[in-house]
Parts: sequence; structure tokens; C-alpha cells
Amino acid sequence: MTHHLTGTLELEIIDDPNYVLNSDTNGNQYDNVYIAEGAEKYQGSTIGIKLFDNKRLIRSCAVFASAGATVVTESSFIIEENCLLICCANQIFSISIHELSLNWNTEVDWATAFKIFPYKTDYIVHCEMQIVRINKAGEIIWTFGGADIFVNIEGENEFKMEDEFIDLLDFAGQKYRIDYNGKEL
Repeated sequence: MTHHLTGTLELEIIDDPNYVLNSDTNGNQYDNVYIAEGAEKYQGSTIGIKLFDNKRLIRSCAVFASAGATVVTESSFIIEENCLLICCANQIFSISIHELSLNWNTEVDWATAFKIFPYKTDYIVHCEMQIVRINKAGEIIWTFGGADIFVNIEGENEFKMEDEFIDLLDFAGQKYRIDYNGKEL
């Protein structure tokens, strides 16, 4: 996915599932690779990030984490000011856009983080096992877990943010409604 930032700057965010740590035969080479704690032992999800100016590559990095596999979607990242927040496996990575340097990364689930959404001055993360609210420093404010995973294969929306609450549906079909403090209503 390519996103126009300002003027001539473009940010490209790609899945790189064939990337292998410490290999010089990778199709994509990156200036920096940010690895979640413990992920170097297990091949997990890799997301490549490239910064272009006038279509010329000026910087690149990748984020790498183990746990559940993720793919880049329009809901798996947020661009705010000079910051990219992106889901990769069970982590949220915060990357400084212009430097492509790591601000922080936080494990938000033991399985997979699917989507991230802004909420007031924080973020709500739709994960496989739980719903998580984190602040701008990547600190977990609260988590909410159900009886089963927050995935639905029947075509129903398993995660929907409303003004005053979040509606959830787990794999078994159980419905939940929580407030923005992580409390079930």
C-alpha cells in the first residue's frame, strides 16, 4: 500500500512474508529491521516500510514479530503527524515516519493484532484474543477478553466502534458490548 504524505513524500507499506532474518538473499533489503523481543527465534510476520521522495527511495525499515500472521490492510495501521502505528503479529510498532526509526513496540495480544483505531488521545486495538486500549507511549490502559476469539467466519462484523461503546462478536457467536474503559455493558 502506498500513501502520499506531503508534497513529494510517499510511504509504502508491504507484507514481506518471505523475508528471512540475517539473509542477504532477501528480495527486499532494509536499512533497519526492528525485531520484537524473542522474535528472532521464530520466523513470523514481516512488514516492510519504505519512504520515497519524488519516487526515489530515501529510507527503509522492516518490523518483525512472531506469533499470529498479519497482513497489511487499511485498518492495520494509522499515520498521525510524524508517526506510523502498525500491527505486526501480536505487536504494535510505532515508527517515526521521516527517520523510519523505532519509537516503541508493545505486545498487545499473545496471538495476533488485526486492526488499530484512534480513540481520543489513545488507540483501540482489535486483537484475536482481546480488545486493547493503549496510549501514545504504547502503554496498555486496559484489555478485554471474551469466551472465544474475536474472529467471525460467517460474514458478521466482529468488531464495531460506536460513539459510546464497542460491539464485539466472538467465534462462538457470543455478543459483547463494552465501554471505552474496557467494562462490559
